[in-house]
This record gives sequence, structure tokens and C-alpha cells, in this order.
Amino acid sequence: MAKVLVIATGFPPFEFSENITNGKLVTALIGNGHEVNIISKIDEGQTYNLEWCEPWLQLEPLTFTITYPVGGSWQRSYEIIRNTIRFGYPLEGIRWAGFAYKKAKELIQEGNIDLILTRSPSDIAHLVGLRLKKKLKVKWIANWNDPSTGTWPDPYERYLPTWKKIISKKYTQEILKFADTTTFPSQMLAANFQAHFKIEESRIAIIPHIMLENQISYDGAAPTIGLHLVHSGNMSIERDPTNLFMALKRINDQSHDKIYLDIMGVISKQASDLLEDLNLKAYIRAIEPMPYYKAMRKMAEYDVLLILEAKLIKGIFLPSKISDYAQLNKPILAISPQTGEVKRLLEKYGGGFTSDNSKVEDIEDKLLFLNKMKAENRLDEIVINSSLKEYLGENRVVKLLESSF
Repeated sequence: MAKVLVIATGFPPFEFSENITNGKLVTALIGNGHEVNIISKIDEGQTYNLEWCEPWLQLEPLTFTITYPVGGSWQRSYEIIRNTIRFGYPLEGIRWAGFAYKKAKELIQEGNIDLILTRSPSDIAHLVGLRLKKKLKVKWIANWNDPSTGTWPDPYERYLPTWKKIISKKYTQEILKFADTTTFPSQMLAANFQAHFKIEESRIAIIPHIMLENQISYDGAAPTIGLHLVHSGNMSIERDPTNLFMALKRINDQSHDKIYLDIMGVISKQASDLLEDLNLKAYIRAIEPMPYYKAMRKMAEYDVLLILEAKLIKGIFLPSKISDYAQLNKPILAISPQTGEVKRLLEKYGGGFTSDNSKVEDIEDKLLFLNKMKAENRLDEIVINSSLKEYLGENRVVKLLESSF
């Protein structure tokens, strides 16, 4: 069994999508006999939980959450300049990188580490891995769950000054060159990287988001009247809900069998204004985000689990929520690009349907079909023969990762 050091800026107890994904992977590695330590940081962004709780309690003594004094302006400036010189690039979080590198070096030199695994969401963890690789020749696996800075497709791409794009491209290429293995959750994301950077095919591994097995059961029953859907996570401005909301309005204006949607997270002002304009507040509501286990229990009370993706030419993303959805053994409705990873998985492994996110009529047809299945008490037929759980299951995913150890 391997001694693994995970370096990730997003990690429990702070719960957000990437943090939870990292926590689940470490939990699975430990469950399969590996020794794991984690170097992380206090998450200063939006999180659903701030305290250690189940299922992460076993990870607390293994996690080094790097903190350091804010310091005066001179000290901050000195440390930023010093670490920018050390790491070679002026990235946000460079002070944390200096302290994280120091702790990682200490653990490696104590002889307790066989390999390091750097994880998204922030590129800064990869810079720590890059310096460790160069200085200590340690085995290194770098994971990317999203495109690199400056290569996001519309509508996600934001304006970046030319100098930032140049720096991002340079350090990303260097990371891809030095990492022993680079992992992506989908082949389409790997192809996106290959379109922008040089990567040896032999150094690429496709490792999907992990679904924990042998965890607590999530039993729940939706209300008997109407079809009840839930979307886990924020509905950001990029995930334009206009066509979904229009389809729901058409159905609820004409049908006695109503369809209801709860959004477990924050919705954009655009989505909120649209709810008001379409007079849909009786059928669509935002509910407070909640800690992981509580959220899983809550989602088990719905009929259908919803994925809403941005209108992309190619759906290169694998939403992390799909592994939680598969564990709940409920039908999935993915409103997605018609060329993409989510569509590929659901068509190949079952467990749900995809609907073209550019067509109101297609979304409406799928919702009406699911509504009919609910009325006939046949929703279970959608998941009964699904092998999605096997594809995302921890035994398979851990074995895929172990092949790079």
C-alpha cells in the first residue's frame, strides 16, 4: 500500500463541490488500505459547512490545514515576492504555496511519502507539486477537473489580460511536462487540454469522479402528488435556466400533474428575475445549501435528480454531482449539450436521460415523460438496470488511480 500526500486548496471540513470530491477520493484511498496525509487551506470562498463532521471526521487528524499570520504590508509583500521568485509565477495564493511546500518537504524527507497527488480547484497546488518534483524527484500525479486558466470555453471564459494568459499557458505546460501522470475526469476534458498543450498520451489517465460505496443508506420518498425534481448546487449565470423554466411553465400552465423544482444552492439574479417574470415561484424555489450528509438525505426525498449544464458546443465537464446522484439510485435528468460526457455516460450506462439544453420542446418532452412515469409508479424502471454506479464506484476508480502509483 502506498503512502500518499494529497495537496489541495479545497478540502473538508469546508464543503463545496471540489472539496467534497477531494474528500471522497481520500476516504476511498484510506478505505482501500493506503496511508494518506493532506495539505490544504482554510476555504475563504462559499462553502456549505465549516466544521468537521461525518463523513470526514476520520480525515481531521490526517489534514494539515496551512495557516499563517496575515502580517503587515511589508511582510506580505516580502513573502509574495520571495515565493513568486521561488515558484516562478505570480499566482494568487503564492504565500500559501510557500508554507505548503515547506510542510510537504518536511513530510517527504521524513520518509513518509511515496507519491504526491495535487488536486484542483486551484492551479496553485500544482505549482507546489512542480517545485517538489524538481527539488525532491518525488513521484507526482496532477489532477485537473476543469480547463486550465485561459482555456475555458464560452460562456465560462472571462476576460484575462494577455500577460496572464501567457503566464498561465507557460506554467500549465510546465506542470504537464513534469507530472508523471495527469488525470482528467473525462476524455473530452483531456482532449481540451491536448488542443492547447503538448501532453504525452502515455501520461494521461481518465479517472471519473468517485462514488463512495458502503456508506449510510439514503432512503426517501417524494410526495405522491406531482413530479418533484432537485438540482444540487448553485445555478450560476453560465447555466442559463431559461429553456428549463420555459418548459416548466408550459407544462404547469396546461397540466393538472404539476412539476416542482427545488434548487439546493444559490441562484443567479438572472434566474431569480426569470422566476418572477414567468410567475413560477409556486413551482420553483431555492433552498438553503446544507452539509454533505444532510444534503444527500434531502435529495433522496425527490423523484428525479437534475443536472443543468451550460450551453456549450461540447460538454467537456463531468459535474461532480453525478457521482452523488448515482449513489442515490434515483433517475437523473441531464439538460446538457448533445455532445458531451454526461450524455455519453447516461446513454452508455443508463440511470437517466439527457435533454438538449438548447431546445425548450425537448426539455418539455422529457419532463412530460418522467411525469407520466411517476403517475404510473414506474420511475424505478429507469435505474433498475443502470451500471453507472459500477463505472463511478470507488473500487473501480481507486484501481484506476492505483495504476498510476
